Amino acid sequence: MKRIIFLLILLLIIPKVNVKALNCQFSEIARLKKIASNVNLSYDYVEKNGSVVFSVNLLNLYKDLYFVDETDNKVYKYSKNELTLSKYKSGQTVKYTFYSTNPDCTDPLVTLRVVLPTYNEFYKDPVCIGAETYSLCQKWSSHGLSYDEFVANVTKYKEDLNIKQEESKAEKAEQNSFINVLISLLTDYYIVIILFFIVLVTSIVIYKRRNDNIYS
Repeated sequence: MKRIIFLLILLLIIPKVNVKALNCQFSEIARLKKIASNVNLSYDYVEKNGSVVFSVNLLNLYKDLYFVDETDNKVYKYSKNELTLSKYKSGQTVKYTFYSTNPDCTDPLVTLRVVLPTYNEFYKDPVCIGAETYSLCQKWSSHGLSYDEFVANVTKYKEDLNIKQEESKAEKAEQNSFINVLISLLTDYYIVIILFFIVLVTSIVIYKRRNDNIYS
C-alpha cells in the first residue's frame, strides 16, 4: 500500500517538473542572459552644499526582464527601455540583479555593477590653491582623511613642491652661469682661440708631411 501511494505521488510530481523544464529551457535562459548583459549602465551626479547625489541610468531594458536593486532590494519591473534611479551616494558599488519574468525561471540571469567614485568634500578648500594637480585636491579622491589631516598633507605637499622648485631654479641658474662664463671667454679671447687652432692645425699638417717624406 505504501508503495502504491509513493508511486502515485511520483506520477503527480513528474509531469509538473517536466512542464517547468519545458517552460524554462536552456536556450531561453541563454537568450535572456544575453539581453540582460546588453543593458547599459551610466551615472551622473548633482553637486550641492559640499556633497553629491548620484543617479544611475539603465538603457536597453527589456519586457521579458525585471531587476532587483541590491542596495535596497527594491524590485523594478519593465515599463520602458530606459530608467533613471536617483538616490545613490559617492563611493557606493551599485548592483542590479536581473531575472526572467517567466515564473518558471527563478534563477538570477546576470548581475550588473557600477562603481561610483568617492567625492572629495575638501577639494575646494583654500589650502589647495597652488596644488590643484595634487591627488588630494581632486574632486574625486578616496583619501579617507579628516579635515586636519587633509590640510596637513596638502601643506606638506606644497612645501616639498616649493623646495623642488627652488632646487630646479638653482640648477638652472648654475647652468646659465656656466654658459655665460663660456660665452664671455669666447668673446674676450676669440682671437687667441682662433690663433691656437691655426697653430694646432698647421702643426698637424707639417707633422704628417714629414712622416710621409720619411716613409716615401
